[in-house]
Amino acid sequence: MEMAEAVRVLSRHVNDPDGLLYKLARAEGLDHDGYRQLVQALRRIADDWKGRTEVPRDVVALAYALDKAFESFSYAYHGAEGDILRSWAMEITSILIDMFEE
Repeated sequence: MEMAEAVRVLSRHVNDPDGLLYKLARAEGLDHDGYRQLVQALRRIADDWKGRTEVPRDVVALAYALDKAFESFSYAYHGAEGDILRSWAMEITSILIDMFEE
């Protein structure tokens, strides 16, 4: 995936009302395909930014918002869906830690 496409995918799933975060916020259930797209895009971006000493503020803000959103959604879902969402939250956190680790 090219960087420009990764940014578009990430932005769509974070900012678009039809994106993954809005679907989770509206308790529409888990969108496994959307999550896979989001993780693929996030990994692409993280690979590009890993180890940089300067990261644009909007990248940091987006990463923080994404991490906090998944953390809060993990408490809103119960049972099997809650377990899956908590594993998603841990994976997102892990990707972000790797991204900003020196």
